[in-house]
Amino acid sequence: MRKSIKKVAATLLAATMTLGTLTTAFAYETGTKQEKDKDGNVTYEYEAVTDVDDKEAVYFAVGNMSPEAWKTDATANIIKPVDGLDGVYSIDLTFPAYDDESKWASRFGICAAYYDESTGVFTAGTWARMLVGEPAYTANDGLTCLSNISVRPEEELKATVYYDERTATVYIQDEEGNAVDYYLSWVGNDDDEVYMTVADYAKTTYEKYYNGLSTDDRRADLDKIAKDITLTKSLFDGTYVSNVKGLAAYVNGGDDYYKASEPASEPASKPASEPASKPASEPATEATTTAAVVTPAASTPAAAKTAAATTAANQATKTGDVAPVALLAVLLASVAVVAVAAKKKEA
Repeated sequence: MRKSIKKVAATLLAATMTLGTLTTAFAYETGTKQEKDKDGNVTYEYEAVTDVDDKEAVYFAVGNMSPEAWKTDATANIIKPVDGLDGVYSIDLTFPAYDDESKWASRFGICAAYYDESTGVFTAGTWARMLVGEPAYTANDGLTCLSNISVRPEEELKATVYYDERTATVYIQDEEGNAVDYYLSWVGNDDDEVYMTVADYAKTTYEKYYNGLSTDDRRADLDKIAKDITLTKSLFDGTYVSNVKGLAAYVNGGDDYYKASEPASEPASKPASEPASKPASEPATEATTTAAVVTPAASTPAAAKTAAATTAANQATKTGDVAPVALLAVLLASVAVVAVAAKKKEA
């Protein structure tokens, strides 16, 4: 860390060991933040994030239903890593019954506190919203009018919000395990842009959405983002719909839907002794994905790259004993070679 502030006692260790490699979740530091009136009297105080590790970001669910309403840096609003799920974060929220006269009470944004390595500046407490469906986008408090999510139940609803940073996908599930539909304003400020369901976005095109934005400022924001990253535009080609379904399966015990951006390379030609295909009875060492996914851009966040790199190993462990047996076979073979060499040397 760059500062000698006392680190959070529980650093959200959601750590997993994969073939000897320890992968940990983000770490952050906290402090008490105070709000004062015009006379300098403290009117409210809460625990806030004051720093994060270099190249890391801490995500918050910010809205009226947040534990600390509308606080973009409160530790109570942190979307925490889910143990055992690479790149996935969650938070429990209670959504009020939807009222058309109080739309603001039903919407929230996923914001981030982050350290900008290029400027050396730590930013927190701003409306640095994430851009849903675009994993290459990094938090930027200069672009605050990005994705807003609105949940509109007929009655009060307790639900868990899941966010997968590898694909910037949001999935919401109620206490009974049912998927909760939500409305999304992809690029907007509060209610100034249209909210649509995920299915509705898949029925339109990026060009129609872009041209239909209410102000040139919104189009300028998208143009600026497009200069820095390659937009996947996953909302508009059906990929995001698939990602939501894949994430739903993943958090409920299914296989990881996420695919590494670079497929594993294979030899140009197989040795003559190697069978052209595996026997039908041999268990697969790589889990089958639950949905087709367009891989993220090359500038996927470092955390996503780390998760992608370990996915194959994790899946092998989940699907059976194939990977451990193969590893044991290699080790035994290595021991045998060393033993033979030693014997020859003695002779």
